[in-house]
Order: sequence, then structure tokens, then C-alpha cells
Amino acid sequence: MGETPWRMHKALITLLVLLPSCAAYGGEKKSKFLAAYPMVFKFCLFWWCVFVFAVMAVYIADHLLYRKFGAAKVVWKAEHFFKGASREEFWAQFADPSRWSPEHPVFQTADVSMIRCESKELQEEDAAPSQDEAPFANPRKKCEAVKLGALKVGLGMVLRHKADSANAGSFFCTRECTELEEPLEGSFRLVMQTVEAGLGYPFMEDSEISEVEIFPPSADGTIRCKMIGVAEVTSRIFRWWSGLQRDSQEAAIAFLQSIENEVAAPKVRSKSLSQQCLRAMSSDDAAVHAAAFLAAAEKGMLEVARRHLQGRHRRMIVSSVDGHGRGAVHLAARAGHSEGHWETERLSLLKQTRSKMESSDLLPSSSLGQTLAALCFADLLQATSCSREWLQLGGELTQLPAFFAPTTPAPEMQRAVQSLPVLAVRFPQLRPEVSAVLTDWKPSHFRALDWGGHLLRRMEVQLSEGVGEHELSHILKHCPNLFYFQLSDYDLVAQNVSGNFLRDLPKDLVELRLCLLRDLQDRSLKVAVKSAPNLRSIHLEGVDELTDHGIGELGVLMLRKLSLVFTALTASPQMSEATLLRILNRSCQGLSEGLEVFQLSQHAGPPLVLSAEGVNFAKSLGAHGTSLRILTLSGVVELGDTAFQLLAASCPQLRELSLYRPGHQLSSAGLQEGLRQLSLEHVSLGCVADFAGAFQAIRVAGPGLESFEMIRYFRTAADESVHSVLQQLRSGCLPSLRSATFRGTFSSEQVAACHQSTADDLWDNLSWEQHDDQTFSIKWPIACLDECVTVDLQRCFRESDFG
Repeated sequence: MGETPWRMHKALITLLVLLPSCAAYGGEKKSKFLAAYPMVFKFCLFWWCVFVFAVMAVYIADHLLYRKFGAAKVVWKAEHFFKGASREEFWAQFADPSRWSPEHPVFQTADVSMIRCESKELQEEDAAPSQDEAPFANPRKKCEAVKLGALKVGLGMVLRHKADSANAGSFFCTRECTELEEPLEGSFRLVMQTVEAGLGYPFMEDSEISEVEIFPPSADGTIRCKMIGVAEVTSRIFRWWSGLQRDSQEAAIAFLQSIENEVAAPKVRSKSLSQQCLRAMSSDDAAVHAAAFLAAAEKGMLEVARRHLQGRHRRMIVSSVDGHGRGAVHLAARAGHSEGHWETERLSLLKQTRSKMESSDLLPSSSLGQTLAALCFADLLQATSCSREWLQLGGELTQLPAFFAPTTPAPEMQRAVQSLPVLAVRFPQLRPEVSAVLTDWKPSHFRALDWGGHLLRRMEVQLSEGVGEHELSHILKHCPNLFYFQLSDYDLVAQNVSGNFLRDLPKDLVELRLCLLRDLQDRSLKVAVKSAPNLRSIHLEGVDELTDHGIGELGVLMLRKLSLVFTALTASPQMSEATLLRILNRSCQGLSEGLEVFQLSQHAGPPLVLSAEGVNFAKSLGAHGTSLRILTLSGVVELGDTAFQLLAASCPQLRELSLYRPGHQLSSAGLQEGLRQLSLEHVSLGCVADFAGAFQAIRVAGPGLESFEMIRYFRTAADESVHSVLQQLRSGCLPSLRSATFRGTFSSEQVAACHQSTADDLWDNLSWEQHDDQTFSIKWPIACLDECVTVDLQRCFRESDFG
């Protein structure tokens, strides 16, 4: 029954098209097909056909490009410097939906629910929606709903269109957390992937991957955040027409700005709050309470006050402590406010008596303790000496964020050891989070470590006169909670420090760095491995007495970072290839995650020669490939094309690569093919192939490359044009590039010729800066971004110097 109207409809269309022709020609022989149609109709029909054919040609070409080259990529990248709160607070806005407010940018654009995603092995075939269910109403893949909370690997979020939108309630996409790193030291990292797409989703399913990385606070208190995303679409025309690349970039920038506004934006203070603070300032020691309360309220939250309780805010509290009993006018004058303004406030406050004050008018003790914790160490000691109440509050503190932050200035870290006895007595509840730097040993340090060594978390010791095995053993014995320990002898003053002190390493030590300990013995390193079985990071530099027997013991550790820098002038390499392979093979056995950072450098002595053109080495290192992010090889030769490409295929997460003198077995073609498989952010090449081949390899390294270095290509770059190199860098082949360094590559004559050429061509927005006879910098701005690309030309010797 349903087909009859459709057949009648087709018959009617056929008659309407053919009847005019029949009327014109009748039953006679047809002469002209369109003679019966008016000229206007034929004109429109002609251009309509042209338009249809053009559209079809574009569609076919776009489809052929997809079939030949694959999907079109959409890459976005944003960087933001947060301020106004702690790193943990900003991190929660990415990794903990349970702490998001209704104004969070994700909640503003979608309705969110949390799920536990099934593994691909357990995933059943996608269930087809029932006839009663509307398309895109629910996800097709199997998942389990969970309570909204912090993200973990395997958890995800289902996003639906907002209730007030045209597609209200429809399924938009499912985002799964695939990687989550929250180390005690280093940057936080979150990787999310779209595993299922619904109505209105612009990208291909399973193609969108976004990565957020938040770094530790810098010296000025800012927190760097980097967001990188990549997705794919089948149509390049759609990508261009819809502006996906531009919109994705702008959305990433706006998202990070919204996060900062959400966390650190000042909250509006009510009149009652201001009046409460002013009333509190009429009492004696209530002035300090009010000052702390004002400092916190002015930033909107106590967490913000911890970071920003400096300058005027800090002086308000300290001044009130200094002038205890003198009232709020003294506090205001020391804080820098005008006397007239505060005189008016004083007159109004005098009308109130202390008997009218209520305990609720003062700052709660718990909040006051948090505000106290934001003071620097000297001011905190002074504040807790003010009264018994303040001393009691100090005794309950477990953290001092302003003093024990990773950005603690070096002078304070050097004084930290001397402050340990006071910390241990005045603040008995403190957790072990103190960082200390010891550059000058004093006898008083024995007593300080006896009292408060348990508070130390990070310790850096630079050997000085009078420091030997006994002193080092004393340090380690009295610091049982050390997480990080570094010992260096940059002044070369150590005598007979063979490493016996390493037997006293804390068992929970995670990172160990030993630099320029010339007398360190194999037996001592073996003892260190047994004493600290939880070591995850090892850095050995300039340990000339170590041999295969000691270095090979590192294989029993489940390392995440391994850095070996050899400087010994010996007749043979300090470590053999067999030992290296044994370490790599043993360290990943039974470990779900392999090495994240691997550095092997031969700065002196003969290079380490790999067998089988490095294939065995590539296979052993490739076992760590799922986690390897940074790789540095210097003085490791005979690495061939096959091994390098195998390494690239095995290490998809590699982001930083440094190669110096790998040998002639690695050709330009092999280098290019290997770098093409990686998604690098930084690459450094020194004497790898020739200049033309290495530069071409860098150009194909991927759109995410941020910086690169080319070192010692002076002879093979002699005929190259610096002007041409700059033109290629400006062509957009590396859209994420921010810095490039050519060291010992171009001569000063080549640079001078380039300078003249760019002046003649009148390049827009190109700036030159000469630092000395051999060092130059070139900059140009990046379109649509407030950033520049910087090209450094270093060690540009004169051609006559090379003969």
C-alpha cells in the first residue's frame, strides 16, 4: 500500500518532463530536444548542470584524497599560565568532576555522567537501537554507571546535549581516561580519548585524543598548563568550510582561561562580611584575626590566600602581631592605607565595646590556622609566639605550603637544615615535606638532623671540605623519609668517598643522583640497590671507577628514569653492550610500565659500539616503548636504519629525542622514515647523516614539534642558504614550532648573506639580533597567536677558520 502513492508520484514527474516535448514534436521525427523549452529554462538548466558537476568533482576529489592519504587531521594546542591558586586546585578542574561547580565550562555545555568503560577484549558488538528508541538516544557500547568522582584510568564521562538545547538529552560522545599520572615529583598528566560519538559530534569516532599537562609552580608562583589535542575528519572540505582547525584552537584557549576564572576569580564579598571584619578589629588580638580574615576574603578563598598572602596582605598580619594591643589603626597604617580613611574607621569602631563582641565575629580557628600556614617561616615563628592560642594553632599544622613549596627560594632551602629543631618542636604534626640544600657542612648540623631529620623529603648535598663517609652516613641515618637524594662533588674536594655511606639509604628512597664521585666503587652501588629497592630514578654522572659489575646491578630495579653519563678516559667503554642489554631486559620484567626517560652518553673515552647495527639494542629498549618519552643517545655508534625504525615503531609515546654521532649506518632516508613515525615535541641531532637529510627529517617529524637543534653540520651545510632554510621554516611545515637552534652549522659569511637577502626581500615582521661575532637570533611572530618563533644561530665561525 505504501508503494502506490510513490509510483503515482514518479509517473506524474515523468509526464511533466516529457509532455512539452511531445506537444512540440508530436509523432514526427525529433529534431531538437530542448526546442520546446524557453530560453530562460535552458539557461538555468545549463548552469545548474555546471554547478552540479563542479560540486561532484570537488566531492570526488575530496574522497580520493581521503582514500589515498587517509583522514584529515585537526590539531590544536594551547598553553596557559595559571595563577591565584595551588596546582592541585587547577588539576581538580581537569581530573575530578566531583569538584566542578555548575559554572565549569564542561557543565555549561553538556550534561555529564560518569561511567566505567569496558575493555576492548570484553566489549560486545555494538547493540543496534531498538525500533522504539530514537537514534543517538544512548551510547551503543557497554558501560557501567558510577558515582561522579575523580578520574582514573578506565573511567570515562558520557556527555549529552543540554536540556535547553534543540537536541536535548541526545547522546553527544563518550570520553575515556586512558592515561593519568600524578607523581609526587614532576608534572601531572591526563589523556582522554573519545571512544564513541553521537549526534552533532564533528570528528571521526575513536580519533579525538586530548592531553593536559600541568607543571610544578615556577619561581614566580605561576603554574604552566599545556593542552594538546588531535582528531580526524574524513573530509578536508568539511574541515575547511566549518573552520574546525580555527575553532578547536580558540576553544582550547578559551577553556583554559575559563578554568582560571573558575578557580582564581575573586568572589564578591557581601556587606555583612565586611561589617563582620570591621567589628572584629575593635578588639585587641582580634585585629590579627580580622586581618587574616580580610586577606582570605579579599581573594575569595583561603586556598587563594595561601598563594597570594604576600606584600600588603602579609604585612597586615605581621604588623598586627608587632603592634599587638594597639588596635586596628596601627594595623591599617602599617598596611599602607591613608590615615584619613582609617581614622574614620577608628572613630566608628570606638563606639563598640569589647563586651559586645561575640566569638562568631572572629575568624574560626581552623581557617585562621590555614591562613597562618601561608606565612613565611620567620613571620610564622613570630606569629606563633604572640599567644598561647596561636602557639596551639601552630602545633596543629600539618603543612606549611608557603615554606615547603617546590618553588622555595634557594637561600631558604640552604637554611632549612638549621631550622629543623625549631620546626620539630614548634610544629610537631608537620608531615615530612621539607626540602633542603646543604653546601657548607657545620658541626651544628649533627644536632639539627638529630632533632628534625625526619621532616626532610628532598635533600641535595654538595661535598665540601670536612664532609666524608661519616657525615654522609649520619645524614642518611637521620633522614628516614627521604624521597629524593642528590650528592655532587662539582668542586672536586672529595677524598676516598668510595660509597660506603650508601648502605644507609632510606628504603623508600625513589630518586638518587650521584655526580662526579670519582671513587665510587662497584660494591657500594650493589649495596645501594639492596638498601633502596624502591628506587625508580637513577642518575650517574662522572663515576669513573664503576665497571660492568656494578652498573649491571641496576637491572634489578624497576626503573622509570635511567641516566648514565660517562666521563672516564679509558681504553674501552666503561659499560659494555651486554651489560646495557641486561639492564634494559631485566628492569622491565614484571613491570607494567617501563622506562620513561633513558639517557646514555659517552662524553669521553671510546664510544659504545652496538652489534647487529643496533637491532638487539632497539628490541631491548622497545620493550619499554609504551612509556618511553625521552631518549638521549650520545657516543653510541653503529645504530642502523633498521634499528632506528624499529625503535620508532616500538616507542609511540616518545616526545623528546637526542642523537649525537650515532655513526654512518644511520642514513638520511632511515632517519626521515623513523622521525615520520613519531610525534616528537623536541629533537636534537648532532652529526646524524648530512645537513640536507637531517633537516628534511626534522621537517617531516610531525605537526607537534615545538623545538629542534642541529649541531655540528658545518661542512655538509657549507653550500646551504640560510635564507632558504628560514623560508622553509616560515612556510608552515612545522605549525607548532617555537624555537630552532643551529649550533656549529652555518658560517658567519652565510649568516651575513642571509641578512642581506632578507633585507632586500623586505620580509615582514622579521627581527635580527646579533649577540657577538658568532651568535645571532632571528624572530618572527606567529599568526593569530601572541608568540614568536626564535631561530638561534650559534658558533658561526668564519670559513677561513676551517681552512
